[in-house]
Amino acid sequence: MDLTAYIGQYIKIFTQEQDWFIGELLKVHKYDDGQQMEYEFNCVISIKDQNRKAKFKGIYLLKTDEIKAIEELDPQVQQGIRLTVINAPKLIEAHRSMINENLPSRVSFGRIENPE
Repeated sequence: MDLTAYIGQYIKIFTQEQDWFIGELLKVHKYDDGQQMEYEFNCVISIKDQNRKAKFKGIYLLKTDEIKAIEELDPQVQQGIRLTVINAPKLIEAHRSMINENLPSRVSFGRIENPE
């Protein structure tokens, strides 16, 4: 299975151990024999292990014989994942910076009338 055409795309990968993850294919490492390849993924979504932690996280390497199947994701889904990966750290930082602020408990919309 040659996944070279998927470099830079998010795809769903099913492993021989019946696990799966969604990740961006970063690189393909080819060996001298030409049969065996190793794929480098940036995993963003993964199944959980028994301790409720992501089984695949960050950069993950898989060999050709460890991949059972792949599922190509819709381009709009890929774009949504990409936007989430880019903007989620900004949202977390904004939340951290505002957590101790004294914000109003009520917000009103529309015309504000002068109480004269």
